[in-house]
Amino acid sequence: MTALAMSMPKDSTPVPFWRRYWAVILLALLPLIPLYRAVFLGEAIGPFDQIRQMAPWNGPKPSQPWDVLQADGVLQFYVWRDMVFEAWGKGQLPFWNHYQLAGTPLLGNSQSAGFYPPHILMGLLHVPTGTAMTLLAWFHLFWAGLGVYMLCLALGAKKIGAYIGGASFSLSTFMIAWTGLPSVIETLAWLPWILAAVMAIFERNKDVALVRAAGTLAGPEGASDLLAEEMTSKRQLVLVTLGLAISVAMMVLAGHLQFVAYGSFAVGLFLLWLIVSRPFSHAEVELVSSDDSADGVTEKSATVPYTALASTARVVLAAVIGLCIAAPQLLPSLQYSQFSHRKNIPTETGYGAYIGGAIQPYELVKMVIPSLQGNPRQLASDQLPISTYYPAVLKLGSNFTESAIGVGAFGLLLLCFLPVLTKLRDPIWGVLLFGAVGFLLALGTPLNKLLYFGVPGWSASGSPGRAICLFVLACCVGAGIAASKLEELKALVARRSTRFIAGVGAFTLIVVVCAFLKNSYELRHGLSPELIDGLKAQAESAAFSSGIGISLLAIMAIALASWEQTIRSKALLVSIPILGCLAFFGMSLIQTGRPNLEVKNDVGFQRIAPINGAWNFLQTPHATLPPNLAALNRIHSLDGYDSLLHRDTVGMLLDIDGGGASPDENGNIMFIKPKADWKKVADAGVTEVWSDKPIPGLDDSRTDNNLIKAKLPGPGRASTPKGPAVIDHESYSSLRLHATGPGKLTIRDRNMPGWAPKVDGAHVPMGGTTWMEIELPAGDHQIELNYVPPGFMTGVFLAVPAWLLVVLLAFRALLLSRTRRNAS
Repeated sequence: MTALAMSMPKDSTPVPFWRRYWAVILLALLPLIPLYRAVFLGEAIGPFDQIRQMAPWNGPKPSQPWDVLQADGVLQFYVWRDMVFEAWGKGQLPFWNHYQLAGTPLLGNSQSAGFYPPHILMGLLHVPTGTAMTLLAWFHLFWAGLGVYMLCLALGAKKIGAYIGGASFSLSTFMIAWTGLPSVIETLAWLPWILAAVMAIFERNKDVALVRAAGTLAGPEGASDLLAEEMTSKRQLVLVTLGLAISVAMMVLAGHLQFVAYGSFAVGLFLLWLIVSRPFSHAEVELVSSDDSADGVTEKSATVPYTALASTARVVLAAVIGLCIAAPQLLPSLQYSQFSHRKNIPTETGYGAYIGGAIQPYELVKMVIPSLQGNPRQLASDQLPISTYYPAVLKLGSNFTESAIGVGAFGLLLLCFLPVLTKLRDPIWGVLLFGAVGFLLALGTPLNKLLYFGVPGWSASGSPGRAICLFVLACCVGAGIAASKLEELKALVARRSTRFIAGVGAFTLIVVVCAFLKNSYELRHGLSPELIDGLKAQAESAAFSSGIGISLLAIMAIALASWEQTIRSKALLVSIPILGCLAFFGMSLIQTGRPNLEVKNDVGFQRIAPINGAWNFLQTPHATLPPNLAALNRIHSLDGYDSLLHRDTVGMLLDIDGGGASPDENGNIMFIKPKADWKKVADAGVTEVWSDKPIPGLDDSRTDNNLIKAKLPGPGRASTPKGPAVIDHESYSSLRLHATGPGKLTIRDRNMPGWAPKVDGAHVPMGGTTWMEIELPAGDHQIELNYVPPGFMTGVFLAVPAWLLVVLLAFRALLLSRTRRNAS
């Protein structure tokens, strides 16, 4: 009889389900805390009450302050998701958005995530948009926590430590604050799974090498047992490779390409650490043989060398497969980005503006007590209708979500003990490496210059402060690993080890430095010191009691768990992430409301132009119809709000407005302003202008639904020299209409590459620059236009073989499983 010593011992005693999976069950329940209003009160995620106080609804003033970034959850994401779900529900591909900016690619904006499988599922099941977004938010917060849990286990953590890491991440202020803008958490939720798969590939490759070496030692008598072991290891390796490919594809398809880039940095640095720390590693394999007819026992052992080359190649292959799977969505977005209005040549001036979005030193205090600089959901007073989060006043454009660095004393203290509990070659240091890089990027250090000037397109990306996601993830994983080794602290204390003192000293230093930097800000011109002092006093008085209380409780939990490994100490340890979420306003960060934003209209397929003015960082702006909410009501509008705007569309709207179509606060919003040239507005296909005030120069008006609606004489969305064309039908990839020739049919929807027209079933050439133009012969004609985003078919050609490889990998795993059973 032959046995391999590296095999894990098996416990024949059945383990109750709840004891085996208690951590997973808790991780599934934890997102219900920040999502409780959406889950239990039936509200939708987003500040709908803030939007509803604008025209045309003129609802009551809400109790929470205006948050300009969270408003995007309604104005952008709710609208995009609604259109994507509707497209799939109708069996259409979500290629084109007819309803804003005189037509714009829907799939070309990666954050619409039209091919992200959970979005497809919600659409096919016809789940209402508000409910679907709540389900997706719960799933991704849970999935992110579970991914960190699996990553911690892969790095050697115990179950309780892995739970601490997962719970800390899913309940972190970063993840909760970004939940209202779902492309961020949907993208980041897959990053820990990718890192766990990379780690598992290295480990499974080592296992395969060990089993093969054992087979050499065992000889023929142990061949069957070792064959089963080898097939098990190979099957696990194939499954992990498959999981890595799918996780990469899902992260890209989730849509936020800036966070995909940060995730790529994390994976690359982690992989680099694994390669450098173990380029040529060795593992001991021991074989124990016994013969029932003999008195002795024979032991054989060998040292097995293996390299990181095979593991690295497998990781790269899986990543390529994942990118190819995502190519049908990724390539159209990359193609469309070539026309972005934000595409620019990097300059020192532009770099200075980019770095202005970095996390400032005085904001680091939120790392220890996330609520110490104010609550973005709490009004300062009735007389001062802004939030108590005072960095938004110190630096216009600053937002709590963009700088959600909060880790808390619990995570920081565990992280400070990590170096004294681990070895430098341990893979956790690869996680800390990308966490440190993320921290430096978020603070606007010279590392950003390498990206800004060295990476094409990086100069058009968002705030560098968002890189703090890597630091938060690394802290949570590090806390999970440290929590698994707390019993070792007791021995260090008993020996009065300087390593323990170093860990306490590091934590103390962090707290002191953050406290020192708390007042390092400079008042911008015209800002009253009394205003900031008042907001600070209000914020700190509310935060100190809860912040210090939970910090002391966290220190006590770590000390108790270090001293004794009992149910009591473990229960306290498990509760700290939950208590931290409750203490640091985790239940109020996600804004919710009733998504009743209906606008009655009778314009049909024609286009309107709402008159809007300025936007605002600190207080609710005035608007006739907030941007994109025409699209939510399937009203065609000339204005719009998109994260990716075609530069020619921007140029057209600047010409119509006479300059300044975008408010100073947001260059992605395109308004039609009161000073617009009405002749040019009519030439853009608009037949009706909406305003909440009388419109100079437009007399043919009526009052309807709290709005003044003025008719605008013009050709409409489509016309020929014979008169208006009749639009019969439009989908998310097509447009069908009737028109009479002869002459040029002008369809005043943006002419972009990808449109292919047919007249009476025959393909014809497309003309025009700003608008689509088709030459018609005499008579009545049926015209059909179909849109396929440039790059989509190339993406399909890449995705098909990638999916075939996925199927082959799954089939190979099945064959290896059968071989293992036969060998057993």
